[in-house]
Amino acid sequence: MQSVNGTSGRKNATAFGIAAGMLLAGCCAARANGETFSELIRVPGGVPGNPIITSLSLPSPTATNATLFWSGFGGPFQVESRPNLSEGAWVPVGNPTFTLSNTVPAASSNYLFRIAAPAPQYAGADTCRTCHGDTHQEWSATRHAGAFDALKAVHQETNANCLACHTVGFGLPTGFKDELTTAHFAGAQCENCHGPAGDHASDPFGVVPPVLRPQAEMCGGCHASVPDPAYGATVHPPTYDDWRNSGHARVTAEVAAEFLNATNGVARMKSCGPCHSGAVRLAMVANVEDGVPLVFPSGAEAGALPITCVVCHDPMANTDNPVQLRYPLASLTAYSYSTSSTNSFAAQYDPSINICGQCHNLRGAAWTDTSRPPHHSAQYNIFLGNGGVEDGVAPQAPHRKIADQCVTCHMHPKTPETGSETTPIHSGHSFEVKLSSCAPCHDEEEAAMFLDVTPAFTKKLLGKLKDQLDQWATTKAPEALRSKYGALAWEYTTPGEFSTLPSTLTSGPTAKEQAVVPDGIKQARYNLYLVANEGSFGVHNGQYTRYLLKLAKDKVNAELAR
Repeated sequence: MQSVNGTSGRKNATAFGIAAGMLLAGCCAARANGETFSELIRVPGGVPGNPIITSLSLPSPTATNATLFWSGFGGPFQVESRPNLSEGAWVPVGNPTFTLSNTVPAASSNYLFRIAAPAPQYAGADTCRTCHGDTHQEWSATRHAGAFDALKAVHQETNANCLACHTVGFGLPTGFKDELTTAHFAGAQCENCHGPAGDHASDPFGVVPPVLRPQAEMCGGCHASVPDPAYGATVHPPTYDDWRNSGHARVTAEVAAEFLNATNGVARMKSCGPCHSGAVRLAMVANVEDGVPLVFPSGAEAGALPITCVVCHDPMANTDNPVQLRYPLASLTAYSYSTSSTNSFAAQYDPSINICGQCHNLRGAAWTDTSRPPHHSAQYNIFLGNGGVEDGVAPQAPHRKIADQCVTCHMHPKTPETGSETTPIHSGHSFEVKLSSCAPCHDEEEAAMFLDVTPAFTKKLLGKLKDQLDQWATTKAPEALRSKYGALAWEYTTPGEFSTLPSTLTSGPTAKEQAVVPDGIKQARYNLYLVANEGSFGVHNGQYTRYLLKLAKDKVNAELAR
């Protein structure tokens, strides 16, 4: 059972969940055009077997009815109410229902609700194997299947704090009790993520489990920090907690809004979705790899689901890569995913590309583009030393030869064995570079100097190159461009971050006007923005970065000398 309380004279009614003494975060996000997207509530063990109230709605501050929404399996569900936590008996309100919402009478001031339902029926992975044999075989080779054995290895197989994540349905009458009587529920199985499937197993075509969305909260119920008083911090790497503090946990607001556009939403999903929306990318990958029909999610779902755990990890397969990653840690093949409508995802998809390079690449940018600068995503290309305007064989820094490439520096974890109160453990899923990431190649003093001096020098070179471009724009650009745009004559139609449009202009040189900008200037501005927007300012590949900027400087000087 789970309850919701509303107080504060009805005007500020709030919803919260209580289960096993644990406060659970809420659930239903309204979107700009009226679409809604129900978010999964994070609980130990994956999908909660008990019904969980997700929101409470009052039509007005003086309304006498409240509408409750919840997640759950089976049924029937009965809403029950009492005045407050300390007095009165639980009384059924409204009729039992098999739906996941109900409108019921609400008291005029304080009210407390909970949802009662029969215990969900679990089946166990062996039952699922009857129809899902191939998936079961893949799952059997994963660490999820051996989760209970992992507890036994550290003599924690009776620790109630651990069993919710290492077994199925622990704490419920129909779930795991102990290894002797319910061994078939040992391990992290299908129903941890897909929900109790006993009813589906009894009636496969009549009771179809809901399609669960690939939300990080599913994984975060178990892959999160776990307090351990003996250690003084956490016994688990705080994977979910770290991810929540990363850029991967958010869909760029502008992009999310465009997904909701009734006219262009799907077009935006095709171009931006593969790297900005976990829901869109997984639909596209399933279409390419498994032949699943390509059905784009709703705009609300696309905008609500960022790059979640399962975008990078396959929870049901023992892949050829470490920790069930969908893609390898390293590759040396140049890659650039074009967002042009003429290039489909299927035609460009390459599962051999580095896990980070799948999205952190040029995105189809070329020096011949005139509309806007390169996207802020060329990290993979700069790291490998390709994608810029070059002249001959470009010099390269040694970072590209690091065995595990990006994750070596961006995911350098501190484990419970290596952590301490002064250096707390972390999973690396915030993707922040720490000085310790540079070991063993560099000591911390050397690394600190490198991370400080290299970007500062690169920014100085960028500033000088921008000054040269401004000089060309105000002294050598064609007269029509000079008089109209001044120092912006060298810019893209949508200028990049080095320029600010004055109030008298709405854009940089138009597509037609770009035709009179010399190729040397176009190549120089491309290298300028490629380096600037990539963001590492030489840390990823200093030699290649400096080479691109020198070549750009030479091209501008050649135009200035004309």
